[in-house]
Amino acid sequence: MKKVLSKQKNDLLNKPFHQLSVDEISLLLNNFEDLLLVLKNVPSFAKLNSSYYEQIKSFKTIAITNNKVLTKKEEKDFKKQTKQQLIQAKKELKTFWNHAKEAYKEQKAKLNSQYKDHESSEYLDQIQKINKSYQAINEYVNLHSSLNAKYFSTDIDEYQKMENKPILFVRNLTKYYKKKKTSTTDCLSFDIYPGEFHAFIGANGAGKTTTIKSLITSYHQWSGTILINGIPNEKEDAKRKIGYIPEKATFPDHLSAFNYLKWMIMLSNFSKEEAEKIAEEKLKELGMWDLRKRSPNTFSSGQKKKILLAQALTHNPDIIVMDEPVANLDPKARIEFFDKLLMLKKQGKAIFISSHVLAELDLYADSLTILDGGKIIYSGNKDNLLEKYNKHECIVSFNDKYQDKVFSFFKKQKIAYKKMIEKPNEFIITISKQNNIQSIQKWFATNKIPFEKFQWHKPSLEDIYKNMIILGSKDTMVESNVAKKEAK
Repeated sequence: MKKVLSKQKNDLLNKPFHQLSVDEISLLLNNFEDLLLVLKNVPSFAKLNSSYYEQIKSFKTIAITNNKVLTKKEEKDFKKQTKQQLIQAKKELKTFWNHAKEAYKEQKAKLNSQYKDHESSEYLDQIQKINKSYQAINEYVNLHSSLNAKYFSTDIDEYQKMENKPILFVRNLTKYYKKKKTSTTDCLSFDIYPGEFHAFIGANGAGKTTTIKSLITSYHQWSGTILINGIPNEKEDAKRKIGYIPEKATFPDHLSAFNYLKWMIMLSNFSKEEAEKIAEEKLKELGMWDLRKRSPNTFSSGQKKKILLAQALTHNPDIIVMDEPVANLDPKARIEFFDKLLMLKKQGKAIFISSHVLAELDLYADSLTILDGGKIIYSGNKDNLLEKYNKHECIVSFNDKYQDKVFSFFKKQKIAYKKMIEKPNEFIITISKQNNIQSIQKWFATNKIPFEKFQWHKPSLEDIYKNMIILGSKDTMVESNVAKKEAK
């Protein structure tokens, strides 16, 4: 079938999905790429449901901020008005779904009459094409009506078309907990590639642990798509590619370190002989062989983490997922642990780590995802983010007796400067094309003013985090916003 003509195509793509006729959807069934663009405008039930309750919370928040007492009628009327939007959205989707079913039925009948040989490759190709499109529509309808619809063919199709394929592919991950009206994570989408050290950052309650537990299948009730090397994460082949290190280390009292590892390895379908060989190899690799007969419960925090790392590596995973792995470790143990992670990174393994210690992540991470209030506010290369916030500033320090002369020069040249609170003799100045480093240093030299320090002041991950995080926890963000407004 001919492709949708340019004008027709633009009309279709700009038209609200629920207003598409049966004939228009028939055209889209034969143009999968165009169909995907239309489907992206179809709101999910999870998102609409969350939006409904967030609007109600926002309505109450505004009233509190303005010192207004809501009457029961005002609150009831607003809820009714907002609920109508949810009801209307469901009606619109039902209309779209009914038209899609009719279009699919007509297209299938048309192909059946057009091709006498239903075994021919041409017929089968055409049938496969409309089946693929119909399946995509069906999945989007399911997404609208369910909080736990997974592994959409549209997402898998996106993954398959990626030239550089990620080891971890996450699209629209949304998680609801029972008795909670809004989602804890809201349509999270990010990628992690082989050999990448990826930091997962956010305040307590922002959705980090929820995301990790969904990735490793501790949680089964969520919506979206999670692929490990292109495989849905709930399949056994995908699970074999993940190594996991939890925040807290707990071990059976009756098992030695060696026997603990051996039994854990055997649970991954290795024979006893294979498990013993791998356990010995990993304990020696991590310098824990001499402690093999002791219970891990008698170990230091750093030694316990090494056992967990050994367990995570026993089946040679492609990605190591960690939730606060260096919590409670002393500095020496932390350095040893990160050094080991860097070795794994060099071997091509992806490192996915959630941590609050931003100074450490700044040293080791090359990419990151930042969560705020259950949503992603940034995901990508760390250096690109640092450069975005780079104000091209320098730190300058000099003897107090030259301050008046230096400040006079700064004002004359219109060089912005500010004193560093923690270091009174140091100042941050803004570098520009007009006032570059060379010209400023030349002025210091000409006026025989020695400077003790003159170096670039680049933003840290912690600086950027403080600027970007607004909401924090999804559960407390309304209260925190009220507090912020009152503080102003």
